[in-house]
Amino acid sequence: MKRKTAKEILTESFRELAENKSIDRITIKEITDNCGYSTATFYRQFKDKYDLIAWDHTRNVANIMSEIGINGNTW
Repeated sequence: MKRKTAKEILTESFRELAENKSIDRITIKEITDNCGYSTATFYRQFKDKYDLIAWDHTRNVANIMSEIGINGNTW
């Protein structure tokens, strides 16, 4: 079984919070408290919450592209 990375766990935490709260009102502290990580861990992975969103979006697009048979390096 593949273990989740810190980036994946932080992203899941952000997504959980975003279900009930506006993105611009979510703080880094809320993200880290929600998943039990420190803010230092967050900043080792991401510059800010918008960097997290961009990483998540890019990862999702790459997954979709691979599912439909397009190599992620060519798009």
